[in-house]
Amino acid sequence: MKRGKLFYEITFGIGMILIFAQIPFILKTIIDFYIPIIIVLIVGFISCLIDYKNYSDLYGYKNIRGSFNYSGKQRYLNPFMHFSASYGGIIIFLFFSLNYYLSDNIEIRTEYNIIDRGSYNIKNSSGKKPYFVIKYNGKKKEFVFTENDFKGLNGSEKIELTTKKGFFDYDILIDKKMIQR
Repeated sequence: MKRGKLFYEITFGIGMILIFAQIPFILKTIIDFYIPIIIVLIVGFISCLIDYKNYSDLYGYKNIRGSFNYSGKQRYLNPFMHFSASYGGIIIFLFFSLNYYLSDNIEIRTEYNIIDRGSYNIKNSSGKKPYFVIKYNGKKKEFVFTENDFKGLNGSEKIELTTKKGFFDYDILIDKKMIQR
């Protein structure tokens, strides 16, 4: 099916908007950082394989004699980046929103020992953002708190997390708090 430039521009715009719209879901989902990146790249690669010919014909990657103007890498890189941002952005938004909205209603409260602690200096901000590292399901995870949450709890040795299982089995963070012992 032939698609026009307007279709590609609209899907690119929607994909970019949804990439930024998923940020609240990302902040509440406990997931390794590479998983969403891999999903976006795989969707971009598959989309590029399926729709490359129409895209390259439409955007004129051929010169007057019919041969390609671009080198081999650039000829495939531009559509791949476009498809990754548009279709990958749409799919990853659906992934995070389905994981969040179709999650279990059962909340699980668990205490974890703090392995490491520190703070981030945030420019144009009043103060620092403290973070704590725990071992969550066998992997080190970092949780950032606001300075108000942290006041008076610097000596804490545990964090209590309230989570629930997401639709795709990635945990959703409901609440986090320091435990004073």
